[in-house]
Amino acid sequence: PVKHSVKSETQPQIYLSLAELQQITNCETLTDGERRAADIFLVQCFTSLRHGTLKQFLANPFAYVKEHEGKSFLDIVADKTGEQCVIPLSAVVAQIITKYNGCIEVPSEVYMNSVLKTICRKAGIDNPVPVRITKGGELSETLVPKFQKVATNTSRRTFITIIRKYIKDDNAVTKMTGHTSISQLTHYAQSTKVDEILPYLNNEFFNIEI
Repeated sequence: PVKHSVKSETQPQIYLSLAELQQITNCETLTDGERRAADIFLVQCFTSLRHGTLKQFLANPFAYVKEHEGKSFLDIVADKTGEQCVIPLSAVVAQIITKYNGCIEVPSEVYMNSVLKTICRKAGIDNPVPVRITKGGELSETLVPKFQKVATNTSRRTFITIIRKYIKDDNAVTKMTGHTSISQLTHYAQSTKVDEILPYLNNEFFNIEI
């Protein structure tokens, strides 16, 4: 049989910065439904929970919130992997739980993936990101506004990428995310190379004039 060339796309593995999460929080043009979806997404970004586990958690948050020496944390089993996730309860998540009186109904993942693009567009998250397409063996690249590529799984990359700037112990982070290995974790982290070159931004080599 004749093999046909199939177009394959390498999607940008984006994450949102803390500044962009702040833009979502501060956006004043969201409808009530969009604000609710935005709050749910923010919970994801500060817990790294996948959609199914998130839905379970937000249906009855206090069933999964535990305390140790006055500090609260989530203790929940990931629906996809069966791994235990133990995650410190962030101020953002605590505020959102309180806002909705301890119960938030999470819409379908299809709906969330759709509405998140609208939310991020309204929040001004529109800087260009590359989309690479391979067709007939040739690679081409085009730029699209970042909001077009935001989805629920963006939250997991967001959590992992940001938290590794604050917590250097990858083994500890895997206990929060439910990953079974550090290699799985680093697959989600999106800013490693950038972080590694930051100390060299002012290196004298880049100040050479000729």
